[in-house]
Amino acid sequence: MALPFPIDEPFLTGYYAPIHMECDAPNLPITGEVPKALRGTLYRNGPNPQFAPRGPYHWFSGDGMLHAFHFDEGRVSYRNRWGSAHPNGSWRTPMAKACPDR
Repeated sequence: MALPFPIDEPFLTGYYAPIHMECDAPNLPITGEVPKALRGTLYRNGPNPQFAPRGPYHWFSGDGMLHAFHFDEGRVSYRNRWGSAHPNGSWRTPMAKACPDR
């Protein structure tokens, strides 16, 4: 059985709380207007444990999540994927497969 996330850990609650799912959100609703000439992808990565920590928690250990906002022709899409640290120091994520054209 999975452990619950601790509620007394400040870096796992509020704005720092982990996102518990991967998602794809094409064509996000926009208030106002995004310039049609704005094209590209904004990537953000950060800590995001997929499972509750078994001991003391630190941002730099464990899983993380890669977020991507893609802008094209006045439209915006979003997707995220978990990644994890590999023993050789690299970071693994399926985002490359999820965003092959980016």
